[in-house]
Amino acid sequence: MAYGSGHLWVAGTAGYADTGLQVAPGSSPSVAGLAGGGYEVAFLAQGPGLWTCGSRGTRGLALPLKDGTSPSIAGLVGRG
Repeated sequence: MAYGSGHLWVAGTAGYADTGLQVAPGSSPSVAGLAGGGYEVAFLAQGPGLWTCGSRGTRGLALPLKDGTSPSIAGLVGRG
């Protein structure tokens, strides 16, 4: 996440990019590498709860999280 913008940024071998997705203040995103390649990021969005984004797309999971918390994520062996 870039300080000041509140946006989620991703970086990797292809470079870096601003996703334009708002991360809630006081929260930190979490990233996991996937066994088949790629990545997935979990974060508390500015507004409606837990979101993920990465090489498999972006989606809101409609799961509420307490303000100021930071989710964790892990890839599963053999399943991504």
